[in-house]
Amino acid sequence: MEVFFKGVFTATSSKAGIIRDILAREACQPDQAIFLRDSWSDYTSAKEAGVPFVGRQADADLSQGGAPVIKDMTLVGNY
Repeated sequence: MEVFFKGVFTATSSKAGIIRDILAREACQPDQAIFLRDSWSDYTSAKEAGVPFVGRQADADLSQGGAPVIKDMTLVGNY
């Protein structure tokens, strides 16, 4: 699976900080990335970092925040 990942990050610091670090490392602007996750803390971290968010359906109802929500990874290409 190594070919699919450039890094693995733990939330020992703020998730928004991790997102900003990845953007800087990859020389990306926030609008050139998406944060695909499944919790409210992920949603708020993406907003704090200025990165568009796509929610993956899980226990939290992320659609209430106005973010697009997908059932599974096969739909990621639509965003």
